[in-house]
Amino acid sequence: VYDITLLNKTTEEFPVELKLLNSEGKIEQIGNQLLLLPQAELQSKFMIILPIENINGRSTELEIGVYSNGKLLDTPSTKFIGPLI
Repeated sequence: VYDITLLNKTTEEFPVELKLLNSEGKIEQIGNQLLLLPQAELQSKFMIILPIENINGRSTELEIGVYSNGKLLDTPSTKFIGPLI
């Protein structure tokens, strides 16, 4: 389970979508759809699910694309901690 915090400094609202960029797998949002309201902070949780063949040892580096209306806004990275295989 991963935490995300998003900050909107504009006067517009933005729907937000998360996608894995450097690995096959999927991101499952926990709770409501991500909608970033004007001049607000949004905190949420999500899970990353990877096929076992994409898990490279104990720690797998992942890049996540943060999109709004099809436009890439940011590319944070994280690690997927999995079992020893």
